[in-house]
Amino acid sequence: MTFWDTIIMSGAIHGFVLAGIILIRRVRTLASVLLSSLLMVQGLACLITAAFIFQGHSSSFAWINSTEDYFPFFLTFGVGPLIYLHTDSILKSKEALTKKDLIHFLPIVFNLLPPALNVSAMVRPSFPISDEARIRINEFLLSESDYIAWLHITIYLLLSIRLVRRSKSAIFILKSYQEWLRSFLYGFMAFQLIWFPVEMIYLTPYVHVFSNHGLYYYPIYIPLVVLIYWIGIKWLMLTAKYRQPSEQKAVNPLNSHQMDLQIQRLKQLMQSQNLYRNPDLKLADLSRQLNIAPQTLSFLLNNHLRTNFNKFVNEYRIEEAISNIQSDDMKKKTLEGLSMEVGFKSRSSFYRSFKAITGQHPRQYLKSEE
Repeated sequence: MTFWDTIIMSGAIHGFVLAGIILIRRVRTLASVLLSSLLMVQGLACLITAAFIFQGHSSSFAWINSTEDYFPFFLTFGVGPLIYLHTDSILKSKEALTKKDLIHFLPIVFNLLPPALNVSAMVRPSFPISDEARIRINEFLLSESDYIAWLHITIYLLLSIRLVRRSKSAIFILKSYQEWLRSFLYGFMAFQLIWFPVEMIYLTPYVHVFSNHGLYYYPIYIPLVVLIYWIGIKWLMLTAKYRQPSEQKAVNPLNSHQMDLQIQRLKQLMQSQNLYRNPDLKLADLSRQLNIAPQTLSFLLNNHLRTNFNKFVNEYRIEEAISNIQSDDMKKKTLEGLSMEVGFKSRSSFYRSFKAITGQHPRQYLKSEE
C-alpha cells in the first residue's frame, strides 16, 4: 500500500463528505444537487478502485470488492448528463428537472445492466439467461464501456461548452458563476485528455508493464481525486461568495428605478391574473410574463423582497386560502379542495406552507373562524 493508494481512498471519502456538505447547505439549488450527485459518482469510482488496490494488503476491504458484481460502483454514463444539466440549471435558473431532462440518463442502463443480471441470477436460480451468456454480456459491457463512456462524456462536455457560448441569459449570471462554468467545463475536458491516452496505452501489448503495482490506476485516479477536491471546495467557496451583498450589487442588471418598477409589475401581475393558481408555475414562466431574464427575477426576489420563488408564490396562495376560509363559501368546500383551488399540488404541501406562514394548522385556523 503506497501513498498514492491512500490518496485515492481519501478522494473517495472526501467526495462523499463534500457531496453531503453541499446537500445540507441552507440554500440548496438544483445546480447544487446535480453537482453533489456528480461528486458521489466520482467518489464511488475511487472507492471501488482503492478497495481493489488495497485488497492485496488488507482483508478489511474484501467486503467492498465482494459487492462489486452486485452494485453499480461505476456510473460513468451518468457523468455527462450531470455535467450538462448542472450547466443548464445555472444558465436557466432551473429549480427542478423536467421529464425531458431525465431522458439524458437513459444510457446509464449500460452501467446498471451487469449488476442487475448478477442479482437476478442470484435470487432466481431459474434465470432465463445462462451463466455463460450472462458472463459474456458482463465482460463485453465492462470491457467496452470505458471507451464508449469517454466518448459519451466528451460529447456532453462539448454540448455544455456550446450551451454556455450560445446562451443569451449568460450575461445576467453573476460573474463568479460565469467563471465557475468555464473552469468547471475546461477542468473536466483536461481530465478527458488525460483519460484517453491512458486507455490507449492499456490496449497496447505492453500493458502488463504499465499495470504493475497499480500504475494503470494512478494516471486516471490521481487526477480524478484532484478534480473531486477542486470541484467540491471551489463550489462551496463560490456559493458562500454569492451570498455577499457586494458581489450581488455589482452584477445587478437593473438600476433602482427599474427594480421598483419590475417589483410593482410583478405584484400587479400576480394579483390581476392569479398566476399562483397554476400548480405548475415556474420561475421561467413568471419571468416570461414580465419579459425579463429568470436570473433577474430571481435576483429581485432574493435580494429586494428577501424571499425565494416558492415562498413568494405560496404566500399568495395562502392569502387566498385564508380569504376563502373567512368567507361563507367555505362551508361548501373541503380543505383538500381549497388547496387545489389556490394552486397547491398536494394537501401536505398546503398544510406545510399554511403553518409556516400563519403559525397554525389549517384545521386549527378554520375552527378559530367558526
